[in-house]
Amino acid sequence: MLDNLIISGHATLRDALINMTTHRRGLLFIVDEEQHLVGVLSDGDIRRALLQDVNMNSPIEKMMNLNPIKASSEQEAFFYWSPILTY
Repeated sequence: MLDNLIISGHATLRDALINMTTHRRGLLFIVDEEQHLVGVLSDGDIRRALLQDVNMNSPIEKMMNLNPIKASSEQEAFFYWSPILTY
């Protein structure tokens, strides 16, 4: 299930929109080549980018949130993400 929410920072804005639309989610986790979390991208981040006339072929690393809140334990992660994943 989480695989659908993970995307590379080199992906384009178009790729992110397709992913969010296909999987009906408003948030993507951005990972590097080693699958480490480097940021998040929300539908709000995309809306703001579009209002600034960002090209649809721009990499999402230019618009992602580089300081996401990170859980320090599995219990904390469940607390934060269970409402999102059960929507």
